[in-house]
Amino acid sequence: MLSTLSDKNSNMSLKLPKSVQNVVEYDSGSESECDDMLLGLLENVSCQTTTPIDSHKFRNELSDKLQLRDFQLNSNGHCNFRDGTVLGKPPGIIIPSDLIHFDTILLSIYLNIEYDTNDRVMRSSCQVSAPVFCLDSYKAIHSEINHNKSVGKHQLWIKPNNLPRDMTVHFKKRCWDLSRDFRKVSKRQWPSFTIVATPAIDGVLQYKKSIRTPNFEVRSKEQANKTSASRGLSTLTKSKKRRTPQTEAALLELQKIQSNIIQIRRQIEEKTQLNKEYETRCAFMISISSTDDRFKYINRNLKTTLSKIRQLSEKRNSY
Repeated sequence: MLSTLSDKNSNMSLKLPKSVQNVVEYDSGSESECDDMLLGLLENVSCQTTTPIDSHKFRNELSDKLQLRDFQLNSNGHCNFRDGTVLGKPPGIIIPSDLIHFDTILLSIYLNIEYDTNDRVMRSSCQVSAPVFCLDSYKAIHSEINHNKSVGKHQLWIKPNNLPRDMTVHFKKRCWDLSRDFRKVSKRQWPSFTIVATPAIDGVLQYKKSIRTPNFEVRSKEQANKTSASRGLSTLTKSKKRRTPQTEAALLELQKIQSNIIQIRRQIEEKTQLNKEYETRCAFMISISSTDDRFKYINRNLKTTLSKIRQLSEKRNSY
């Protein structure tokens, strides 16, 4: 009886329709493809999740201690003229000393406008591609960390212990998205960007300790005859009109004013950088002196000094 049942089962298995057999064969052969598809869907979902630094309001409230290096100035502030000459000075950012002790740092570049982060279309339209590291070693570090903790295309991983002494991260000058590419979505002639640095401990991002750069633009090249006069950097063109003693004196006076503007701007940049450095050092000394009761008097004086530095900085920025 058992033999007859086995014969019947074998006959039934042999009489399966061809369509069913094809489905079975397809499912068994495409198991790895299904796994890859599911992993891809999970990655897309993870990329769509929002974080605190995705909020325009949150970024505006962050400290702008993340300094820009080798960016030019235009009428609106800092700018990277990406199609200009490099001359051994590619643009970059300077990581402050208070982020050195963290394991890793996530760099994120954002378009400086406010939009609904839950709107997938707007997020896609406003997403900026991250710049490219100058050093291949930084690219390898990002790829290694990104393999275990993937991030968006607007973000890069760095390790503070792999940075040089001046804590500068250099990027290739030409590998930036242009401001003009976002005119339609931002409804501005020259949209600006900002870079946010978020430290991480054991892979956990510390969003409250994030800092950002001042806003900056990215243009193709400097239009010397259009906007440089407003910031005192224009070169005087030859006038076709007949010169008089009055116009000659006016031109000389204009040259003096322009050179003074350039000098004052450089002094402001130098004092701003020194002020931020002093503030960082003072805050570091305050944190050390607060650990011992013997240094209460020093700690109190340091706090007073730090408040004065910040008041002077706010007063200078208000001008």
